[in-house]
Amino acid sequence: MPLRTQVNDVPGKATKSQKQLHDLNPGVDYLDPKYFLPSGVPDQTDRLELLKACERLKIPRKKWPRFEAVLPGWPAQLPGTESAAPKTVGLAVDQLVFKLPAFDLCADNHRTWKRKAAEAWRVFREKQFGLYLKKCTKIRSLTVKAGGLVPRKTMRFCGDKREAVPLERRYELAARRYCLGESWATLQKQYHGAYRLDQIRKMVTKILAALDLIPGH
Repeated sequence: MPLRTQVNDVPGKATKSQKQLHDLNPGVDYLDPKYFLPSGVPDQTDRLELLKACERLKIPRKKWPRFEAVLPGWPAQLPGTESAAPKTVGLAVDQLVFKLPAFDLCADNHRTWKRKAAEAWRVFREKQFGLYLKKCTKIRSLTVKAGGLVPRKTMRFCGDKREAVPLERRYELAARRYCLGESWATLQKQYHGAYRLDQIRKMVTKILAALDLIPGH
């Protein structure tokens, strides 16, 4: 199924340009909880990064890895559709509500009311923020212990910082290996020998293993 939706041109109207995968913004176009995920919800960031790499390399869609529900509502809520991706996974602590002071019609003017509002906010912030954050921390800690939340795992790549491979390049190498079946030597040549052969092999193998992908399958 295509990743883009069809947009009919209307005479006299400019056609809205459609985003590609690499234009998607985390937390805007798709859910991207930074620290924790609800138990049982797969972390699909790495899948999306690999698909972005396939798109950048212009690899034919039929050779892309087949993932289920990489984004919420996949593919119905991909760019070009009217439906917006949800902005939260639905787990949150009750809001902390601040009320502005009333405007006294007989005694206030704009300046005095703004002064009262600023002072009320200062007092509220000093008294309530600390208590609220302690409450949030306690609830999240208890939820993690109960197995309701799982910390997100960040894929780490060891090695000298001077030889660090950019994130996009890592996934491009993995996409070439999985989708195009390129040899390790070919992968190294693609980038003019900028990276060591053992570095490429270790990095690509780690990415594909984390995604349960085996080249040639």
